[in-house]
Parts: sequence; structure tokens; C-alpha cells
Amino acid sequence: MIDIINYEDTFKLSIYNRADDIYLDIETTGLKRNSDYAWVIGAAFVRENKIESKQIFIKSKDDEKESLLYLNELLKNKQRIVTFNGNIFDIPFLNERANTYGISLNFPQDKYDLYELIRKHNKFLMIKRINLKTAEKFMRIERNDPLAGKETLTLYKTYVETGYDYLKKSLLNHNYYDIKNLPPLMNVNAVIKNYNTLYDTRFIINDFYIVGNSIVTELISKRPIPKVCIFDGDISIQGNMNFLQIQFTLQKAMKDGIELLYFGDTKKVVKWERIYYTILRERIEETIKKYGI
Repeated sequence: MIDIINYEDTFKLSIYNRADDIYLDIETTGLKRNSDYAWVIGAAFVRENKIESKQIFIKSKDDEKESLLYLNELLKNKQRIVTFNGNIFDIPFLNERANTYGISLNFPQDKYDLYELIRKHNKFLMIKRINLKTAEKFMRIERNDPLAGKETLTLYKTYVETGYDYLKKSLLNHNYYDIKNLPPLMNVNAVIKNYNTLYDTRFIINDFYIVGNSIVTELISKRPIPKVCIFDGDISIQGNMNFLQIQFTLQKAMKDGIELLYFGDTKKVVKWERIYYTILRERIEETIKKYGI
């Protein structure tokens, strides 16, 4: 027998949320798709100014088929599924479990994975260790849940053995925040857009990387620029049409046994184990203004 738990929270919709989205997160008894199962499937939906969340909870693998059939009903008419690392874990796991019962899950073709998005742009965001909790913290999204993801497995096994209600509440609370926080986490798209765009809004920073003792930055111009070719000390600038490349030659030093790179004139460190994007962005802004690009 499955247990269905419903929640409703106020929420301010953004342009990144859609009424035909389903936000999904699962908790499982392990990682083996051929033998483990999802003991809770959490789903959330946005409706006007609220988030409606739903959990499908089971205490035994005997109820797995019923939970998957219930999920399939929730997937109907949904055009996009939003997850955090769901393209790697949640969706393949559920698909394989459903296949064992001859069930074909109606997942939308549009699969939006927030983990993949953040990982792709983490050069700009600079989140040290990407997981759902660190992403929430970066976006200042509240979570009142002391459990770590790994703890849920042991806690669930204890709940199955004892039936203690307080354990079930803790387990459901953890998954509740996992699904409830996905809709507001979509606003990381706005942060990425803001981080990539300079104050001089003609330009978007597309990429940056280290080559030897230099840092190369690649920018895209929203409108064509004249051909530019400048070599001035530690700076070289080349560009034409909608592309601009600025290369900075950096100075090297060692600190605590780790190599760091810094701008020779300002002494500002731009790389020490990782690239400090905010310092680099500031230097790009100064360079564009100085050379009148």
C-alpha cells in the first residue's frame, strides 16, 4: 500500500518556471537499479503563486509497482521534467525499475537538469562542491533539514524495522525540501546570465582558461565591433565582428606550496587553486574601457 503525502507552499513564480513542469526527486535503498527501489518519489508542481508537492512513500518493495503507476499518472501532460542530477540518477533508475514490471514511464522529452546547468557554468558561479544543498545555499534558499543524503538510507532501514513515526517524518522532511526547493532554484539561470554579462552590456563572457602563465578570456559581442588588434605589455586584444579575445600575462608566485597567478600591476591574485572570476571580470571591464573597445 502506498502512502500519499501532500504539501502546499506559497511561491513567487519566475520566467524560468512553467505550469507544465514536473519537479522530481527520489530517495532509494541503494544504487543498484536491478535490485534496489525508490522508497519515496517526490514531485512538485507550480500553480499560480504556490508550489504543490506530493510524495509517494512505500514501506516495502511489494508496493513498488503501485508507486510507479501512480508516478505515471503524475507525468501525464507534463512537457518538461526538472531534476538535480536526475539525468544521471533519478530518471534512469526509475525507468529500469519500471521496466521490471513492464511499465513504460511517460517522462517528457524535455529533461532539465539543474546539476548539469550549474556544473556547466560553475566557472562563473564558483560553488566549491556542487550538490543540492550547496546550490541552495548559494541561492539563499531555506532548508530546515539536518539530514545528509547518505543518512536517509540507514534511517529508512531503521524505520522499516521499528515503524517509529518520528523517523518517517524526518525522512519525508528531507525529500520535501529536495523537491520544494527545485522551483526557486531555477532562478540560478538569472544569476548565470547576470554573471556572464558585463556592466558594458554589449559583451557576454563566454569562456576563460589558463594557458601557461596567461589567462585567456573569450567574449561575445551583441553587435558587431570593428577589427581590433592590440599588444600592450601584459595585455593582448584581438577581435572582429562578434568575437573578442583578451589575454592577460600573469605573474607567478608560491604560497603554502601552491602556485598562484596574479596581475603584475595591481598584485591582485586571479588564480590560487581556482580562478577568481570576480577579479577577472573586474579586469576585463577595466581593459574594455581603457582601450575604448
